[in-house]
Amino acid sequence: PGGVPGWALSVLFMTALTFGSPAIAQSITISSGARISLGNGSIDAGCGDLLISGVLAVNSGTASGLRDVSINSGTVSGGSGVISLAGDCNNQGTFNAQGGKVEIVDGCGRAASALGGDSDFARFTTLSSIGKILRVAAGSTQSFSRRLTLEGADGNLLLVRSSVVDSSARFVLDPGAAQSIAFVNVRDNDASGGAVIAPGPAVSFDSVRGANVLNWFLRAVDVIQVNTLPGPAL
Repeated sequence: PGGVPGWALSVLFMTALTFGSPAIAQSITISSGARISLGNGSIDAGCGDLLISGVLAVNSGTASGLRDVSINSGTVSGGSGVISLAGDCNNQGTFNAQGGKVEIVDGCGRAASALGGDSDFARFTTLSSIGKILRVAAGSTQSFSRRLTLEGADGNLLLVRSSVVDSSARFVLDPGAAQSIAFVNVRDNDASGGAVIAPGPAVSFDSVRGANVLNWFLRAVDVIQVNTLPGPAL
């Protein structure tokens, strides 16, 4: 019957579920006590939001066409699948990355995306050709164990920012993780807890290193030269 906003989904094993166009998109709600297992299936949300208070097991499936993803008191298990969104990702619950991928892309009328809460990602990607802002909650920690991809476009750099100017957000890149960084402008980000992000001059990555940045790129001032003095003549 009418009057119930969005979808409240209980125990399902998904094959494929496609929602409408962005103009009529509704939220997908996984209520407390409910569970969705994607298997190798897919959800296309049509620019609807995904609200999780229950359990989402991505398995080897794909959840795409999402606008915002909110893990409230719920749990997400990434499996080896993909969660693709164009808006904000807010983790106030439990996110078990496993080997899964979270990607932020252009779309759904969103020129900015936010990361809220602390998350340990396996594979994390943000791709944008419109100069999207990736705004990370100040004081939060985002960790990346397998791969970090941040790519903007020539003339439209991806802007990596903290939610509070001059207050850092933290990125931690595992030393064994792969990375692909290009056309990025970063400010107020502390990556000193892990491997160097984009190890080389910023210009080599078609990127810009802004203020209050640690462990991104390399500059002459970052290199400490050690001179070895000759020993005494024998």
